[in-house]
Amino acid sequence: SSSHVSGGGGGGGGVKRSRRGSVKAASSVVLTRGLAPGMVRLACGETHVSVSEAHLGKLWALYARSRPSPMPPAAAERFPEAAFCVVARQLSLQGGHEGAGGMQAACPPSVFETLRQDLGVTRELFASPLNCTFPRFCSASADVDADFGSAGSFFLYTPRPGAYLANPPFDPAVVAAMAVRMEAPLDARRDGPRLARDWR
Repeated sequence: SSSHVSGGGGGGGGVKRSRRGSVKAASSVVLTRGLAPGMVRLACGETHVSVSEAHLGKLWALYARSRPSPMPPAAAERFPEAAFCVVARQLSLQGGHEGAGGMQAACPPSVFETLRQDLGVTRELFASPLNCTFPRFCSASADVDADFGSAGSFFLYTPRPGAYLANPPFDPAVVAAMAVRMEAPLDARRDGPRLARDWR
């Protein structure tokens, strides 16, 4: 799925709301609602990014899933900072322009459900907290994505036997490197990870 983020110069608990609709966390990141329909601004000092309410809610769900229940207050208070870092990183990877991310031939939900039911796919090898469908995924920015369940880069991840979905960036070098890394376990063991060879 696509993600809507923007930046410039839903969230969880553990934050305090001001009279003007802003939420200031102990992390020093301020969440402000109501500036644009369905959008939330996260500001750290003079730097701010925007994310949809839906995506902020998704980030909170992933963040909570990666923590004990009930969530410790200190962890809840840190959520706005973690969300800010993820959205800001995504924006930087898009070249600083919210419209540069594109859909990348994103699969519709029905495809993910079919892959899960028929093939047992439960992990995406190229995703992010903002566009993942499964709660288990690999991503390019482990330093900020780990708070939301990322296992880190696919190129450093050692898959266990199972079924995985790979929809990498459409860059020839990345696709070639992915193919090389996938071929090794497939050739080494017949009962190894089921990584469909349809990238050619």
